[in-house]
Amino acid sequence: YFFDVLHNDEALLARDIRLVGIDRFVHTHRLARFLHRLGHRTIVLPNDTFPKPSAYKDSFAGAGLEVVDFPQPFDAASLLSVMRRQGVTAACFHGDRRACAAMVELEKRGVRIPEDLTVTGFDGDALAFRNDLTTLVIPVQAMVDKVCDLVAGVESAPRHCFDLKMYKGATHGPPAG
Repeated sequence: YFFDVLHNDEALLARDIRLVGIDRFVHTHRLARFLHRLGHRTIVLPNDTFPKPSAYKDSFAGAGLEVVDFPQPFDAASLLSVMRRQGVTAACFHGDRRACAAMVELEKRGVRIPEDLTVTGFDGDALAFRNDLTTLVIPVQAMVDKVCDLVAGVESAPRHCFDLKMYKGATHGPPAG
């Protein structure tokens, strides 16, 4: 369950449905503040699968970052052009696999990560750790355990919102210059 979606929590709870999940916007805002503290000011969200892209833009903008429009789907050559024209210094992907694939394409074109571009993901996929990707990690096992406790009757809390952990891999750094 995503606590950031427009589902009616009360209606689900009234049907005795327990809510276990995460709030993606709260955590993307934390990522945005982290990037801002590093000195980033202009970023892209190069992913056509972002659920509610305008809300994600608001999360990043609320932390003082300008989100530059980016053509979809992802194309490394287009990102290079946007980096040069608009001063983009970070790219935040909504999936670790997409972020890792993009890094391969960008590095083929001479982009040094993180020296030229910070790249972050969102998931905590095993591929992220193999590539030392800076990412927000969804606590899948803890969520599964909580659901099992609910089903077994060990736990009865009506809702539980998990925190995501930020894994600070080798793909982030301050902007060049």
